[in-house]
Amino acid sequence: MSRPIHADADQTRNRILESATVLFAERGVGQTSVRDIAGKANVSLAMVSHYFGGKDGLYDACIEAMFAELGSMREILATELELDSEKSAPLGELFVLAVHVMFRFACDHRTAIRLLIRDAVSTGEVSPTGRKMLLETMKMITEALSMRIGRPANELRLPLQSIVFLIARYAAQAESELCIVAGFPVKEKEKARAAVEAHLVEVALGLLGMNASPKLAKKKGSVK
Repeated sequence: MSRPIHADADQTRNRILESATVLFAERGVGQTSVRDIAGKANVSLAMVSHYFGGKDGLYDACIEAMFAELGSMREILATELELDSEKSAPLGELFVLAVHVMFRFACDHRTAIRLLIRDAVSTGEVSPTGRKMLLETMKMITEALSMRIGRPANELRLPLQSIVFLIARYAAQAESELCIVAGFPVKEKEKARAAVEAHLVEVALGLLGMNASPKLAKKKGSVK
């Protein structure tokens, strides 16, 4: 069977986009040249211009792709936590699972998280697409939590936002750095990640004035 006529073009475009995302996340826009991106993607400078029109267009495409990638977490959270189901677990267990799901998702999408943090710091705001995604996700979580704990949704926004920022900051670190922060040898990455997760759970529950037993706080979610 012959290859689709646009297969090579799509592959090339995606390779440029992936290479640019990594470099923008690591160095920032100002410290990344189109030549750097072309070299990493193993394409010509003209090819980058052909697909994206230059560095600004490529950066915008990276930001849009990043938000699309991170946007899938909302569906994963809704599924894992059964937010629309009457079979939802006890509140404490539900919230512990949410922290685990978000942290593991963020670690699995580390490059996107790094780009998100760098873009937010450099511009002080997110794109319209990103703002829409974040507001919808926050609305879903605050309303679901509000119904369970009997507090107005608006009172939960800042605590939840702080939890999200903290999860993103830890997830953005390399595994070796997490080991250093958590006080484990580099070879014990799983123990370091588990320690960070337990800490995030403790902080999250504290911010919301909730309690959990030590056994519950250490409970691991089902997402791998």
